[in-house]
Amino acid sequence: MMDTMNNVYPMLVDPMLRELVNVLNETGYIKTVSCCQGHGDEKDIFQDPYIALYCKASKLKKFCHVLSIVDEILEDNDIPIQFCPTLVFAESVQGCQEDAPSGWVAIDLKFEPAMFPIQKVLSVDQKEVVFECLARAFKQKTPSKKNVHLIRKDG
Repeated sequence: MMDTMNNVYPMLVDPMLRELVNVLNETGYIKTVSCCQGHGDEKDIFQDPYIALYCKASKLKKFCHVLSIVDEILEDNDIPIQFCPTLVFAESVQGCQEDAPSGWVAIDLKFEPAMFPIQKVLSVDQKEVVFECLARAFKQKTPSKKNVHLIRKDG
């Protein structure tokens, strides 16, 4: 997904995730491994978006803090999405902990409807709002609810 200069190959990143993936890689403490913006088919195993990444172990608290801020913003705006970060330790999975650089942690960050089973698949508008909000939050040196603004999509 990245070349030796940490530049994301845009043709390998789904269009809705490009800005967020670039922002994550620019933090210096996150390296993306793979991602998918999700598909609309409820029967598809890749219906929910995800980003597989490595995070510097010393920055896990900051990573979780940013997710928490964005989660609060989404909840305050009645956007029913939950973040589901999972440690990736299975050696059979590309991008697992065994593949991570020393001092880094392998994480699979999934985005799922918080209203499941009422809403089984995230809408395109919901995904765009979440990805934009996360990108703005990770761009901030010290993110807070005050300096991360939500831009709602119509529809």
